[in-house]
Amino acid sequence: MKRRTFFLKSFFLIGLSFVLDQGALASDDLASREAAAAKLMSDANLLSQFSGRYKSVRDHYVVGEGGLQKSVQTWLKDVDFWMDIWFKVLAYGDLAGSDVNLSAIQSNIEPLLKEQEILLVLLVEESHKIREMSDIALGILQKALPIAPDTLPQNRDIVDRAIERTNDLKQSITILGATPDKRIRELAKLAEPGRDGVIAKLRANLLTIGRADLVTQLDRVGLILKAEMIIDPYLTKLESDERKMSKQFIFLQVFAMQETLLQSRHDCSRTKDAIESVKTELPPSLIKASQDRSDILCRTIENYQQQMTELNMSLSEIVKAQSSQFAEFFATRCKSNAPFPYCEKVALLASIKPEEFSHMDDNRLKFVENSWRNIQDQQ
Repeated sequence: MKRRTFFLKSFFLIGLSFVLDQGALASDDLASREAAAAKLMSDANLLSQFSGRYKSVRDHYVVGEGGLQKSVQTWLKDVDFWMDIWFKVLAYGDLAGSDVNLSAIQSNIEPLLKEQEILLVLLVEESHKIREMSDIALGILQKALPIAPDTLPQNRDIVDRAIERTNDLKQSITILGATPDKRIRELAKLAEPGRDGVIAKLRANLLTIGRADLVTQLDRVGLILKAEMIIDPYLTKLESDERKMSKQFIFLQVFAMQETLLQSRHDCSRTKDAIESVKTELPPSLIKASQDRSDILCRTIENYQQQMTELNMSLSEIVKAQSSQFAEFFATRCKSNAPFPYCEKVALLASIKPEEFSHMDDNRLKFVENSWRNIQDQQ
């Protein structure tokens, strides 16, 4: 009986031990399977986010309507137009015969040189925008979490292709962003020496055809052209500031207006100094016209800021009103059939309740304004 009892106890203990061991093994297997499943899900999410950044940057910043590819193509076409102007100007230096009408030559060359100088200013501004866009795009891609070598080992070929695509996109963005920088330096080197070269060519040809009597007059024309080329870019920059301020006032972009106002005051001061520096080289009528134009632009810019102040609204009230008009406009846009990639961001900004604006500090209000402005700039 004792032996039977011992046997039964032993059998029970062995069985219990076996069951416990199997339970431990099952538990270990479950834990490892859960860990593997969690890692698989984490890897899949990581790859999804990585690929999502690639697609977003490619569609919005590279191949989109206002993306880098089209922006650079347009910029290069403007550069070709800039060069075409030079060929036209140079053609006026090829004088033939002694019957030379210097006034007619001046009336043709002067507007072409002005147009070229203004276009150069615009090309510089656009090159900065392209560089800024490329920096933003690269920044988005670089913020992606790194993909480890053991990510989705069973689908490593897919992972490797995603990494390769992203690296290729980074390289393309870098090249596109750098293209205007290199070309604009070349244009800047051509601008002033080229203008002086045209005058020198005219001067030499006048002497060749025996019209030394016109050389003194041409030298005076050269000084006037050079002086005007100094002033015109500053006036063009002020005109750009005024257009920007007008647009920002219409859309109640109060923080952007503050930044533009500071920049325009600096530009007004520089324009005044530039006009003063060529005062003795230009006819009084041209000096006065330049001063009047500068004064009108600077006053107009200040008036926009004054009108914003006279609204007698707090920053939170202004941003709330601005947000309301943008939310209404883009809500209609997002309901239309035309594709618009920022509808999720629009919905997020539009979800801010009116009473929440009064509790925001200046930094958060500025963030909301900048978010709407970025969407506006990309449409």
